[in-house]
Amino acid sequence: MKKTFFILIPLILVSCQPKIILAVDQVSSDEKVQLYKDIRNSNNDSINISIPLEYKLIKEKKDLYSFGVIFVSNKKDLEEFKDFRVFSKANHKLIYATVELDPNEIPDHLLITENDIRISKVQAQKLLIKYKINKDISEIKDSDTITLISYNEFKKDNPSIIKELNKINDSIIFRVRDWKTKKTLLIAKKINW
Repeated sequence: MKKTFFILIPLILVSCQPKIILAVDQVSSDEKVQLYKDIRNSNNDSINISIPLEYKLIKEKKDLYSFGVIFVSNKKDLEEFKDFRVFSKANHKLIYATVELDPNEIPDHLLITENDIRISKVQAQKLLIKYKINKDISEIKDSDTITLISYNEFKKDNPSIIKELNKINDSIIFRVRDWKTKKTLLIAKKINW
C-alpha cells in the first residue's frame, strides 16, 4: 500500500502541471547587422541600423491553434512592417506575425528586426572604418544597405551601442492560442540587446 501511494503521488503532481505549448528563448544570432538609409528618416544626422533578434521556439504543434508576435518599445506597441519585421531564420521568408499563423507555418527560429533604430552618422562612419568598409556614410542612397558583421561579433565590439539599446524598455510578446481550450496565452520576453 505504501509503495502504491509513493508511486501515485508523483504521477498526480506531474499530471497537474499546466502543459507548456510554446517555450521561447532569445538566442545569440549569427545574422548580419546592417546600416541603411530609411526614406522616412527626416533626420539628416542619423542613419538606421538593423539588428537581428533571434528567438528559438520550442512548441507542441498539435496543441497550438494560432501564433502571433507583438513588439513593444517604450511601452508602445509597434506596427508590423512599418516598425518591425519577422522572418523565418531557415529561409528568411517574411512572416505576417500579427496575423494568426497556422501551427505548421511556425518556424523553429524567428528573426525579428526593428526598423527604427538610429545611430548618428558619425557613429555609422566609425563602424564603416572599424569593419574596413570603404564607403563614406554621406554617399549612402535611399536604397543602399551596407552589411557589417554578425550580431554576435557586433555585440562584443560595440558595448556602448548595446548599452544604449538596453536602456529602452523593449519586449517581444508571443501570442499563442491553445487548440483544446481556445484560450490565448501571452508570453512576454524582455529584449536583451
